[in-house]
Amino acid sequence: MPMLPPRLLCLLLLSGACIHHAPAATPATPSPQAAQASTAASPEPLSLPQRQELPLVLRETLTATMGRHGEELTFLLESVVFLRHDETEELARLLAEEPKLGRPGPGDKDSLNALLPDAFFVHQDQLTERARSLADAAKAKDVQGLAKAFGSLTETCVGCHAAYLHDELRHGEEAP
Repeated sequence: MPMLPPRLLCLLLLSGACIHHAPAATPATPSPQAAQASTAASPEPLSLPQRQELPLVLRETLTATMGRHGEELTFLLESVVFLRHDETEELARLLAEEPKLGRPGPGDKDSLNALLPDAFFVHQDQLTERARSLADAAKAKDVQGLAKAFGSLTETCVGCHAAYLHDELRHGEEAP
């Protein structure tokens, strides 16, 4: 695995870090809706609801993976928006190369992965492909390609979340 630049390593290690911006010359006054939303928001970080019908070990694995992806996406967003091409390339490649859950094989009715909807694995493959596209656009310093690739990557996230939350579980049924 390639050595990470010190700045990038610090970003990855600071899981609770916020994106810092220079202070505005005049403080912005939030709209009444924004002020109400911020007071009603819980102090806990946002997370996807869990599917209680899945075994605990699978829920915990998916929650950890999705949480990590959420943090990585935050860092990717910053690197894309501020045109930090080298950071974007490195982060996107790390995302593309991370280990994946194994797709259940024909006749697999006993593994935990056999419970997940087929669409989950389609989105998992798309995540790899689209993260590679983002890394390639960053390497080429292609600003338009960078924006499109990042948008496609986030479409994958939304699609995967929808499959996880709403698609019928296979319950160990035969894979098509």
